[in-house]
Formats: sequence, C-alpha cells, structure tokens
Amino acid sequence: MRSPLAESLNVLLPDLVPELVAPHVAARLKGLANGLPIVLRGGFECRLGADARRVDLQQCVYPGEGDLLRERTSTSMPRGFLAEWPSRLASIPEIWLEFDVDRPTDLPLSPVVFLGLPQGVSPAMETHGVAERGVDLLLGREWRRDRLRRCFSACPHGVFVSHIGVMSSRRGMSNPGASSESDTGPNDYLRVNVKRLRADSLPGYLRRIGWREDTEGPEASMKRLHSFVERITVCLDMGLDAAPDHAPGIHPRIGLECISGGQPPGDPHWAALLDDLVGCGLCEPKKRDLLLRWPGRVTLGNTRAPWPRYLSAISHLHPRKPLSAFDRQLSHIKVDWRSTGRLEAKAYLWFEHQWP
Repeated sequence: MRSPLAESLNVLLPDLVPELVAPHVAARLKGLANGLPIVLRGGFECRLGADARRVDLQQCVYPGEGDLLRERTSTSMPRGFLAEWPSRLASIPEIWLEFDVDRPTDLPLSPVVFLGLPQGVSPAMETHGVAERGVDLLLGREWRRDRLRRCFSACPHGVFVSHIGVMSSRRGMSNPGASSESDTGPNDYLRVNVKRLRADSLPGYLRRIGWREDTEGPEASMKRLHSFVERITVCLDMGLDAAPDHAPGIHPRIGLECISGGQPPGDPHWAALLDDLVGCGLCEPKKRDLLLRWPGRVTLGNTRAPWPRYLSAISHLHPRKPLSAFDRQLSHIKVDWRSTGRLEAKAYLWFEHQWP
C-alpha cells in the first residue's frame, strides 16, 4: 500500500515527467516516499542540463510536527535535536529534510538537514548561538566552529544567514567541489545560505570568511543574474573538520539562488532568467517550459491521477469541510559557480497540501 506522501507524488509528478523527472526516477521517488513522514509540504530539486537526470525530494517540517519524524524510525533524525526543538531551539521556524534518491543502497535513509533560522535578523550574530547548538545536536561530534562563526560575523549590516545545511549524510555521494555528479571527495560539510548580500559586497565577504579562490568570477555571475531577479541568496560550503594548511576551509563552489517576488506567468522575471540559461546551454528548452507551467493548484477536479485516499477519507469524514488542494510554486533557480569555471543550473519546485 502506498503512503499518503507517495500517493501525493502520484498527483504532483505527472506534470514533470518525462522532461524534468525521468519515469524511472519518478518510480524511485514514490518508493522513497513510502518510508518518509506524512508531511505533505516540500519540493523537488531538479537539474536543468541536457543530460542531468538526478532529482532530490525535500520535506519542510514545522515545530509542531516533530512527532511525525519520531514515528518514522527509518528516517534518521537525532532524538536530541527533536527533544530541544520546542524549547531551546524554539526560534528555529522550520527544518528541511532533503533525500538523495540515488544514494547507494547500502546507506541508511538519512536526510540532509537544513535548519531555517529567524529571517531578517541584523546583526547576523544574533542567530549564531541557536545555529551552533542545532549543528551540535545534528552532528553529535566535534567540528570546526570557528568557520561557521566567521560566516555570521562577516555579514555586513542588513545581511543575515538564513539556513544552515548539515551535509553529513552525503558520505559516498558527490562532493561540493566536484566537477560532475560522479566525482567524490570530502563528505562532511556545512552549507551556509547568506541573504541580502549584494554583488559588490561579495568579494569582501568571501575574503573575510577565508575564501582562497578568485572573487571576480562569482561576482560577475552574481551581477549577471541580478539583471533578471531582485534577490539572490549566496550558498557556501565549509568543511567540518580540521584541514591541512594548504586545504581550504571553504570549498571552491558558490551557489547563487535566484528568487523573484511573484510567480509565472504574471512575473516575467522567471521567463527572462530561464531564457538566458537556455541561451547559455545551462537549461533544456523543454525543462524551461515545464518550470514556467508548474505554478498553480492541483485539485480533485483537475488532477491527472487518483486523489490520495488519505485525503479523500478525511473529506468523507467531514463532508462540510471543503475539498483540499496542492499549491505549487517555483521557489528558486540556483546557479552553481565552480572555480573550474563550470556552471550548473537547478530548479526548486515547491508544493504544499492545503485545506481551503
């Protein structure tokens, strides 16, 4: 029997297959969903290149839903973190769980965990304490705290750290500095997402946190992307362990998450950005077209697959309750810059089940 999440993917995936999600990948996503918590809120991470077929599944969990994570013993989440989330970590408004669909079969179902921090806080150091405590509980071991602290303390006025990703589950997966999805290397690292940083402030910020690579390349990429969208989040990968003097603490890759205020088709910035990525060879035209059609709402009246039995049962038990729907949005487009000069584009597609 399919789980409620797997049946929800039956409703959501038809509009992405086969261009963004290959049929065999869709089957793996549904199989993965059978072992996950019943959280019908999250997204898909899709590669936009011609030969890129990897898709990751994400779930967005709110503080009151911690029990759902405890119930799913197949989902490895540290109990210490879940115990402290309602108290010492109450300022964390959400966590994101990201599951690698193509993880090696001998690895446990252990997600990458992103801590959502209080938004818009300046000076940024005000949220450093809760971020450090959260990482402590998720890792359960010693790590290079000074690197994370620099990422907070180096933020100019008005700039803040929005999310911290603990990437320790990707042992044996491709590493942040790799040139292809098959490359491997350092496995444990933190991803630090920095918001409201402007392109002309990027070089100084990178130098303050210990970046050893060229700053002209990422600055130029950020300026180009800013001509299409109003907001860009800078994503950095930092090593967790002590490294030799010649090894960088900050990995030579920067993610640039592009966000616009509205949704297509009403907001033309998305189409302009995707057209540019198509012109640069970073996005397949058919993938662009599907992305622009993703925003909207799926209901019992327009679904291309049977409605989830779990949701239908709730509706039958409460006949006066309006029928539910899945809201869909284009969250952001991410362009990864690497010191090798290679660029890669990804799309992040949001979905959430709603009762009207």
